[in-house]
Amino acid sequence: MAMQSLMLTEPTENSRGLRLGNLTQFRAAYANEMQAAFAGQKTMDQALAALQEQGNQLLRRFEQTYRGKQLP
Repeated sequence: MAMQSLMLTEPTENSRGLRLGNLTQFRAAYANEMQAAFAGQKTMDQALAALQEQGNQLLRRFEQTYRGKQLP
């Protein structure tokens, strides 16, 4: 349903394309960090900081992979 609602209107220059780069890797990192926090292995602040770092790395990798390419 969420994907359908995103595609209901004609895309503009700012909304063109669905860019969900590395989403599965980000979900795995989120699950791992939350599990560590809930198990008492890390504080929630530590888990969120680690998740932010991993997420930024994933975004940089996605950015480098598609640098200079026109995405739909």
